[in-house]
Amino acid sequence: YTKTKVLEHQTLKEIAEKHGKTTAQIALAWNLQRGVIVIPKSTSNDRIKENFQAQEITLEADDLDRIKAIDEGYRFYNPAMWIEPESGWFNIGDFD
Repeated sequence: YTKTKVLEHQTLKEIAEKHGKTTAQIALAWNLQRGVIVIPKSTSNDRIKENFQAQEITLEADDLDRIKAIDEGYRFYNPAMWIEPESGWFNIGDFD
């Protein structure tokens, strides 16, 4: 089993095509619509502008559900572990 790179996932590609945006913009928009603070990194002026435009994307409920259903086994780190020692790694689905 190999994980699909997030920005190459077929679901994100389909939603990006539907909205005429990039998969990166869709991933950023998904997080923004969920109230997640995102800090994208780029040194390319074009990419920085592209990332900023993700704020203008409004994903439909079906888009949000399709992205939420993606499960490649990725995890992200909860910084609260520095405050609450019992905290630590969580699946992204734990926060919806």
